[in-house]
Formats: sequence, C-alpha cells, structure tokens
Amino acid sequence: MGTLSVDKLVKTSAGAAEFTLPATDGTAGQVMQTDGAGQLSIAALATDSVTATQIATDAVTATEIAANAVTTTEIIDNAVTGAKIAMGSDATGDLLYYNGTDYVRLAAGTSAQVLTSAGVAAPTWSAATGADTSLSNLVAAGADKIVKAWVCFDGDPLAIRDSFNVSSITDVGVGTWTVNWDTDFANASYAVVAGGSASSGGGDYMQTQNTNTLVGSTPVYAYKSGGGSTWDPNYVSIVAIGDQ
Repeated sequence: MGTLSVDKLVKTSAGAAEFTLPATDGTAGQVMQTDGAGQLSIAALATDSVTATQIATDAVTATEIAANAVTTTEIIDNAVTGAKIAMGSDATGDLLYYNGTDYVRLAAGTSAQVLTSAGVAAPTWSAATGADTSLSNLVAAGADKIVKAWVCFDGDPLAIRDSFNVSSITDVGVGTWTVNWDTDFANASYAVVAGGSASSGGGDYMQTQNTNTLVGSTPVYAYKSGGGSTWDPNYVSIVAIGDQ
C-alpha cells in the first residue's frame, strides 16, 4: 500500500484556503492550532485560559458547576454582589440567614420590631417586650422624669467644658454666675443642683436661689466657709430637672 505525503492542505470549495501542516506530530494530549494565517502547529492545550470574555452572560448555571468546586480562591475579592445571590427578593431591610440547609431570606420587619433568636430555629421579627425606656418615651410619659439641662464649667477663667440644653453662662462676678437655658422651663419651679471643687481650707459650698430663678436662667453662687465670701472654684457642675 502506498503512502501519501503532503505538507499542505488546500480547500477549494466555497472559496480557496491553504493550510500548512506542522513539521512534527507532537506529543500525547497536544492539539493542532492555527495562527489565523494558514499555518498549523502542534501545541499543548492552554490551562486557565477561559475568562469572562469567553463566557456569555448567565450562561453558567449550577448544573455546570460541581458541588464545592468553586472556592474563595476562584472568586475575586468583592466580586459577588447581591444580584448574584438568590434570596427571592431584594427589598430594603431584608436579612440573610442560614436555615441549616441553605441561606434564605428573612423579610424586613415593621417599625419598632426587634429581631428575636429562636436558638436553632429561624430568627423572627417580633414586638419589643418590657417597659419602653427610650428617651422619647420618658419625655412623652412624664417630662419630669429626666434631667433637662446640665453643664460642667471652669469658674476662673470661665469656660464651659461640656453641657446639654445650656446656651451660655454669664460671669456676674467672683463666685457668681447666671446659667442660661437653651430651652426654657415651663415654670420657675424646677430643681437645680450645684456642686464645685473645694478650696484648700475645706467647708466651701455651692448655692442656688429659687427666688431668683427664671424659666430661662438660674443664678449660681460659690461661697467660702467661715466668712461666707464668694470665690471662683476651678470646677462647677449644674443639673436642672423640671417641666419644659
């Protein structure tokens, strides 16, 4: 039987094309490839050569992926978005939790509900139980239940360290100040407590005068023991409680 030896293949039907065969037969597992200009060659099949460019959008489904075949090594950091996670919905406030078999969606609860754990069972939204101790509820239930204003300041030189509901402090004189509220009280019958650092002699005290208290301000005095003269302590604290 004769042997036909060729180094080229020529295609003539439906247009001419000429392919030059490779000079060697390669090794097991290699493939024949073209350079696009008619030259054929033997080469190893490329690995890791498939990119997103070669895969049509939504073409790969769970059927084509073996279980546990894709690990974090194959996924680019921050590449998976919510659009790629099957939750059944994408409503604002939804949560994702594991039900023992798969990750599933928990729809958003209603306003003021709390997330309740059921141990090994699915979490649920439920109404909060117990007394409402929120600041807004305390104000609504009774305005006299909470501190309405406070301030910490240096007596000399006058400087406010921190405060709440205090617009300013007026330095009337040595050991005498007027604390001005940001929001007025409903009446002048509110409670004011004052405290300050003591002098080296001890026995000094702070005082307020309800007769001079106004809905928008209150006077505060610092007295020395013995002679009762006023003085400027380094640190003064004021707290006011009442209706506003």
